[in-house]
Amino acid sequence: MQIGALGDIHGAFDVVQDIIARHADVPLWVQVGDIASNDGEYFRPLRPIYWIKGNNEDFDVIAAAVNGQPPADTLCYLTNGGPHVVGPWRVAALGGTFELLSGDEGGLTVRFSIPLVAGAM
Repeated sequence: MQIGALGDIHGAFDVVQDIIARHADVPLWVQVGDIASNDGEYFRPLRPIYWIKGNNEDFDVIAAAVNGQPPADTLCYLTNGGPHVVGPWRVAALGGTFELLSGDEGGLTVRFSIPLVAGAM
């Protein structure tokens, strides 16, 4: 089974729909956060997309998804932790932006999002 992977969409929904349509043999996709448009809008993808939160999300939409009300039936939000079952895989998910500040040692700020980690079941 193939699985598709998408980076930060940032509301480029037509582009994503085109990508999914061109790869009709891929039954499901994972997405590493920042799916929402700048206006906080979401969409209904042609195939299921399993996604983690990024820093550019509508967090009220995420809260609703956690409570069983996803923004679309083909947008499957993965809460931090796991394991989650995605197709034939078990995945752990950790989304969001994290800052590590070193304080007086030069003011270093590190920002990162951790993508999905998959393993066979």
